[in-house]
Amino acid sequence: RLGEPFEWFRAVGYHGATLIGLGRYREGLAELDRVLARAQAIGQPSLIAASHLMRGSSLLISGDWPQVVLHLQHTVDAAEHTGEMLLLTMAWSGIGWARSFLGDHAGATAARERGRAMATALGGSFLLGDWYDAGDAEMALNAGRVDEALDRAVKVAARSAAAGLLFSQGIAERVHGIILADRGEQEAADRHLATSLRLFEEGGMALQAARTRVERAFIERRRGRTDAATRLFDHARRQFEKAGCAYALAEADTQWGIAI
Repeated sequence: RLGEPFEWFRAVGYHGATLIGLGRYREGLAELDRVLARAQAIGQPSLIAASHLMRGSSLLISGDWPQVVLHLQHTVDAAEHTGEMLLLTMAWSGIGWARSFLGDHAGATAARERGRAMATALGGSFLLGDWYDAGDAEMALNAGRVDEALDRAVKVAARSAAAGLLFSQGIAERVHGIILADRGEQEAADRHLATSLRLFEEGGMALQAARTRVERAFIERRRGRTDAATRLFDHARRQFEKAGCAYALAEADTQWGIAI
């Protein structure tokens, strides 16, 4: 019944996560704040763990990496007491993904390996597993393991395209495009980045679309196409501003300044 705590948590939590995915960041966070506050009021460790997991996993969409680590570590702390392996699997995998963007590549690998080992113990398939497979491609790219990143991106894109999984396919296509651009394969790079942007826009995933635009802006600027680069970056910046994603906006601004 909807009035029971578990059903309320699922309805409100998934609603909040969906709002964040659609770029309605402030509204989504407000819903997830309600979920976490109620879990803490009830005081049940499994609800607290799941509430932090919902918030941390949702913030993977927007790229608020420090908050991802914070909330997913809370998930780990609570779930270790309850022995909920699925929550631990997802939390460790998400922590690894976020740490990669914070420059802690050794910590990222260690966390993801813990999550992967737990997934194997559960049978190898779990909720949002395709997200973390796409995250593996980003993690490899961030760490400079370019050949591994390309291999993972190609495989994830193919699997996700066959299954209609737009989020993971969009990330994989973005990784593929970035690598090809760095290798000077301009037309192929543009195709993959255009596919990434199309998938995110078709799925209404405004914040991931903005992240793809930022990457395209960097590529266009390296090519000497300053006007195109500025248009792409400004579009992405407006998306982050409208959503209220302060961390993603500051991260993009910092990278844009460093890249000059």
